[in-house]
Amino acid sequence: MKNWIIGAGLGLALTATAAADLELSPLFGNHMVLQREQPIAVWGSADAGSSVSVSIGEASAEVVTDKNGNWIATLPAMNAGGPVEVRIASGDETVTLKNVLLGDVWVCSGQSNMFWRLEQTDRGEEFVASAEDEESLRLFQMQKVWSRTPETKVDSIGWRKASEETAGRFSAVGYHFGRILQHETGVPIGLIQSAWGGTPAEAWTPIETLEAAPEFYRARLDSLAEYDLSDEEAEAAIAEAQAKHASFIELAWREDIGEDSGWATPECDDQSWPEVEIPGYIDGVLGSFNGIVWLRREFDLSAEPDGGDLLLGRIDDYDTVYINGHRVGKTDVDQGDGRRIVRKYDVPSGVLHKGTNSIAIALMDVRSSGGVTPDGRPFELQTDGETIDLGGMWKYKVGFNDRDYGSFPLPGDYAVPVGRVFRRPAALYNAMIHPLTRSGVKGAIWYQGESNSGRGDEYRRLFPEMIMAWRDAWKDARGDPGYELPFYFVQLPNYRPAVDEPGESSWAELREAQRLADAGLSQTGMAITIDLGDPGDIHPTNKLPVGERLAKLALADTYGVEQGQVTGPHPRSISVRGGRVEIRFDHAEGLHAKHGPLRGFAIAGPDGTFHWAEGSVRGNSVFVSSPEVGEPTRVRYGWADNPGCNLYNQDGLPATPFEMTLE
Repeated sequence: MKNWIIGAGLGLALTATAAADLELSPLFGNHMVLQREQPIAVWGSADAGSSVSVSIGEASAEVVTDKNGNWIATLPAMNAGGPVEVRIASGDETVTLKNVLLGDVWVCSGQSNMFWRLEQTDRGEEFVASAEDEESLRLFQMQKVWSRTPETKVDSIGWRKASEETAGRFSAVGYHFGRILQHETGVPIGLIQSAWGGTPAEAWTPIETLEAAPEFYRARLDSLAEYDLSDEEAEAAIAEAQAKHASFIELAWREDIGEDSGWATPECDDQSWPEVEIPGYIDGVLGSFNGIVWLRREFDLSAEPDGGDLLLGRIDDYDTVYINGHRVGKTDVDQGDGRRIVRKYDVPSGVLHKGTNSIAIALMDVRSSGGVTPDGRPFELQTDGETIDLGGMWKYKVGFNDRDYGSFPLPGDYAVPVGRVFRRPAALYNAMIHPLTRSGVKGAIWYQGESNSGRGDEYRRLFPEMIMAWRDAWKDARGDPGYELPFYFVQLPNYRPAVDEPGESSWAELREAQRLADAGLSQTGMAITIDLGDPGDIHPTNKLPVGERLAKLALADTYGVEQGQVTGPHPRSISVRGGRVEIRFDHAEGLHAKHGPLRGFAIAGPDGTFHWAEGSVRGNSVFVSSPEVGEPTRVRYGWADNPGCNLYNQDGLPATPFEMTLE
């Protein structure tokens, strides 16, 4: 990969020939936003030892390239405004950047919930359609790349104006955040999307941060050897793991009881089967299930068709499909990653008939969320005379549970670290954050944590250290020791089925680590989303309120905009009064239990066993107690993957889940 992309490839206006040596980083291009009120750094390459001038209006700077031809010029800070032109010249070569705005640039980073596209979300179509109106909102998407060492190059197709095409494929959370900031402040906003699904925080952290505490991060550091196998070793390890995975899939199809039980046939009596909404995920009704679940429903045709096309979108992970007892399609492991394959099955003539027909899907889930991906793709049967929407409630029943056979081995590239080398410690910091640090930015927003669930104790240290490392990198790159990058992040929402009794939770542990990071660092803010998740989908589609809550924090703390309470209640202190535990809250004006009695609190005594607690709200405090706990020592609120909790302030913002210990 070249260090810099030729300017013409970015749509720049060059006055020299196509072989011109003057090049710019892809961070600079038409329609970009330059960070206001900070010195403006511009860099690129040209002939070694040549002079390069950069000008914006009356401001200019001139530098000489180093022995490798690299150059960086710094212009004085400027106020918000534009559009302006940026002129870069060297010898007889000139690059002119047009329609450049001066405003605020925000980095939008994290894993899949930050990467999730606007077009995939609730009301996404509405906001995509109006994107052309957002003249002062500009978008920059980093390509998904990784590196073992810190890079200076940026991999992207460059800056784009907001439009139906660009907005639809941009981060939904990032887009809503930036759109709201622009509307509320009147300042042009540039958004840099630097996100990658399925990535842990250590991949976004400089290696020096981990090496500074080898006793604490020993597992992360030891994993480097597994990520850095030779090509031959990596290929062999992945192939061996994939063979085990494929063998187990064969066993699952063979041992599944559904077909032998007649579940594919129209005569199947499924009246007692429970229901689930499809498209959608099965985790909401089956929990952490891997195996084969059969889905059934009926549909009516008004005329006798001559075959048809069955469009089922993307199914996670594999499937066999029957209509009226006839197998009409199958997607299996030998066809690749089933989650990415869009299903279209041909229904032969003679299978369908006028009147009532049945369809059955034997859906195999081999890891994580299983189901029919609710991404808006057609989920229907098309015949020569009509189209039948198959969305809605389906009957379901388990035909094979992997727990009865030892559980699915992970697919090859998931089973061994080198199969997903982008998760390597520091790999994404090196390639997708470090190259941005010389550029002026206003701050960063972050939505991540799912891939670190189960390691909440480690995340308590890792997450704040990652934030501080980013801040140090921007300070060092810009030579400004006083600069402190504002950092706003999303606390994990509710996910998976609710539980009846208090207990342990990997997602609650992760949320607590996020809460403590917010409490321990300055210039941070945490968007509480415990009421915005989807029990059956790790990627909830209501991203608008997530962007709104992040924007509230930034508007208040970074821009000084008065808007009432901008976050939900946070616990401040805890004590015992008259046998009851009192928890005092900040951001708690109008503290109340929403929709019924207070829920979600549990307390434990010296034995460590938690019991549900009854409670009441008085002013900015909550008082809780339980007859089973005579001597309370710990209090938890919202402590579950998907907790039933209902404490809010008067601005409609939910309280953060937490755990506190009585001294």
